[in-house]
Amino acid sequence: MPLEGDPLSAVNLRIRDIVAYAILSERGRSQPALEEAQKRLEELASELAVIRGSLGWRLMVRVQRLITQLIPSPARRVVRRSAQLIYSTLRGRLAAQLRVERSRAAARAKLDAAERAKTEPPQAARELGVDQAIALPFVAGPPEFLPQRVAAVVHLYHEELAAEFRRYLLNIPVPVDVYISTTDEHRAELIRSAFLNWPLGSVEVRVVENRGRDIAPKLVTFADIYSKYEFVVYLHSKRSHHSGVLALWRLFLLETLIGSRAIIESIFYLFHADPKLGIVAAQHYEPMRQWINWGGNLLRVKELAGRMGIDLPSDFPVLDFPAGSMFWTRTDALRPLLELGLTNEDFSPESGQIDGTLAHAVERIFYFVCEHAGFKWLKVARPELHEHTPNIVSVINAQSVAREIDGCTFRLLRPGAVRPRATPLDPVTRAPQKLTSILGGAALGFNLKPPTRPYQVAVGLLTYENDGEELKRSAHAALLSIDRDADWIAGHLAILDNGSDTSNVLPSTSRVLRYPTQGNIGFGAGHNVLMRTAFKNGADVYFAVNPDGILHPDAILNMLRVLRATDDRALVEASQFPIEHPKPYDPVTLETPWVSGACLAIPRAAFMLLDGFDEGFFMYCEDVDLSWRARAQGIPLRICPRALFLHKVTNRATDSATHLLMLESGVRLARKWQSPDFENFCASQLPETVREAMTNSRVNTVPDAWRRYANFDNDFKFAPPRW
Repeated sequence: MPLEGDPLSAVNLRIRDIVAYAILSERGRSQPALEEAQKRLEELASELAVIRGSLGWRLMVRVQRLITQLIPSPARRVVRRSAQLIYSTLRGRLAAQLRVERSRAAARAKLDAAERAKTEPPQAARELGVDQAIALPFVAGPPEFLPQRVAAVVHLYHEELAAEFRRYLLNIPVPVDVYISTTDEHRAELIRSAFLNWPLGSVEVRVVENRGRDIAPKLVTFADIYSKYEFVVYLHSKRSHHSGVLALWRLFLLETLIGSRAIIESIFYLFHADPKLGIVAAQHYEPMRQWINWGGNLLRVKELAGRMGIDLPSDFPVLDFPAGSMFWTRTDALRPLLELGLTNEDFSPESGQIDGTLAHAVERIFYFVCEHAGFKWLKVARPELHEHTPNIVSVINAQSVAREIDGCTFRLLRPGAVRPRATPLDPVTRAPQKLTSILGGAALGFNLKPPTRPYQVAVGLLTYENDGEELKRSAHAALLSIDRDADWIAGHLAILDNGSDTSNVLPSTSRVLRYPTQGNIGFGAGHNVLMRTAFKNGADVYFAVNPDGILHPDAILNMLRVLRATDDRALVEASQFPIEHPKPYDPVTLETPWVSGACLAIPRAAFMLLDGFDEGFFMYCEDVDLSWRARAQGIPLRICPRALFLHKVTNRATDSATHLLMLESGVRLARKWQSPDFENFCASQLPETVREAMTNSRVNTVPDAWRRYANFDNDFKFAPPRW
């Protein structure tokens, strides 16, 4: 590539100009211009030949090659610029060269600004200084006002979050009928299972086509229910995969709108205090509020508004909307939109769109519709969940509620002198610390009261040729952990020998129950024997614990707290130390893609659904299979980082016999979950005799709908490792 400012560059620029002129002239059918251009091109071609043959040019080419070979890429621009300046100085053209560079820099800046204007929509939201919200829950409890019955309209594309939504909806202090949409029958069955025995009303799950996100189900799928309810809360299983900083957005909205009974009672009183209050939504989640703009949605919004007779005030009016499309509403406040006659076919099929669809346009028009219907809209906030948001107004007493509603009301259809903010907000790059603390504490069960009776637990030790002293330490630690808190825990050790008899090391007592050996029947089968007996005898939770590990005294208590936070439905794994298992988990919600059987809590409800481990696995991969089957049947998986389990086996050397067992189990797992690639990967490493022996072995495959829970992309890690 020639240096800028050298003779060849100048000639190239002249050639480009002549060719462009010739093309334009040809379009104007000017034959003389074409002939003139041809003549000039021939002259310039001769000039180029002279330059390329010159000694100076040959030296310059060699210098250029040396620069490319010897100088790192980031420094080349500096060297090239220095060469340009030296070259221009020697030719007496330094001033001209500097003028050219300034001109180019200005042109580039103008071009960059133009490109940014294309990709960054104009600001539409108000300045933070005039964007008010009412703090919840109220400082002084208002006189109680509760509607007789409400509806919750919930779209659960992510069916694994059904249990989470059930827990939040249980905060509603009045009868609530739950209407849930999802996109296939498998998801629907898991959701029905999670909402089994719903105590507050009815539950109806409808299967819909995957289009229009949560918006189409709101307006189309459940259009027939609104005549029965004055108040509805809209929710959905929002996962914002396109931006990591938005990962907690869903939980922020749930915490703000239905995070506690006191919050919901305060929202009901707002509706009671002002009969013309139509929508109550959350103040914006701080990491996303910089994106409160029209995006590529203004034309669609205008078209929708026109169909409802709404006259938007200008080309780029002030905008606000319930970002995330979760909020409480009076059904009458959305009547113009509900009666618009939209159909599922009006919405685009799902293809991962992040803007520009009818669903995004509808999200932006909710407040306009509310005002058009003659109602107000209001934003509320939990002050502790906002670190950079002013104007969160506290309600001091019941008499001030109506006044504060008026003070915090803004009308988009009559914005007055309020204009969109002039400059973008500084990005907020992390979730509020208090939100993380609240959610993490809830996932860990910090604030839960002890159960009405202690959990009956059985800690199962499956032995196989363990060192006697090691086994004593493991059993002693388990008994200490059982004895940690009598309000939470009552239980015993259950022991089965897969290898040599250990009755001389751990004899039977009232606290240590031994079961007759059945030989070396394998890891999963051995624990199944202990599990089935424990649950038959009244246990609530079974703990599978490797006998070469040591439980921290608080481990069982902390695992039970996490289990109780999931309504006793999850599989909960302890955190191994001194080196953690490398598979990932969410540090806030504690979700993980699979759980290890080294130290695992299995509640009765999960055992009844899963029937324990698949005994076709002799050793290895049975815990992965159990995990995937659990997820496929609506059982959450959690890690409890406060439950420590000393298990010094991470990265230990693997002997040939162990490696062979892993590969055989890998083949079985691949066949069961229908992954030919992983089966071939494992089988190719097996000895031919073993491979032939496994050829005719039969494995029952899982239903096709379950296969999405399996992950064979990371070899025997079965999930993207953290390191």
